[in-house]
Order: sequence, then structure tokens, then C-alpha cells
Amino acid sequence: MINILSRTKVFIDIGWHPGRDRPPRETVAVWNVPLVNNYGGCVIMKTIQFLSYRGLVDRVIDFVEDYDAHIKEFEGFRRYIVEEPELFVKDVGCW
Repeated sequence: MINILSRTKVFIDIGWHPGRDRPPRETVAVWNVPLVNNYGGCVIMKTIQFLSYRGLVDRVIDFVEDYDAHIKEFEGFRRYIVEEPELFVKDVGCW
């Protein structure tokens, strides 16, 4: 999956979002803009770009053409994802 995502800019998932630690988070970690349904575990994530079938093609084109601006919106979330293993080890060490 990393091999494929490292060659793309936008990730589209029209299925039910299964929750944390799934493809949308992985896509952000490798610099993709995720475009997903707001069903399932993703409904509470404010940073994810939710899929609306109306204007889908226009949104994808916009994400690709203005990629630099859109990916900046995910920088804090991407940093959190990348640093999360270290935070986990730190939290476990507190026990």
C-alpha cells in the first residue's frame, strides 16, 4: 500500500470507514489528501475531507491542482500520526 500511495496525491475511499489506524490515516502519513465517506469511524474526524458525491470530480481535480494548499491542512494530523508510536511508548512507560 505504501508503494502505491507514495505515487499518488489523493486517496478516495467510498466505503464504510472502519475506524482508527486504517487507510485514511496511512494516506495522510505518506502525504496524500484523503477523501472519504463520513460513515463509520471517520464521522468524528474533523480534519478528513468528507466525500460528497455531488461535485466529486471537481473536488478531486481541485485537490490535485492545488495539492500544496490542501496537504498543508493535514500537517498537524500527519505529524500526530507519525509521532504516535513514540507517544504510545512514552505513555506505556508511565505505568
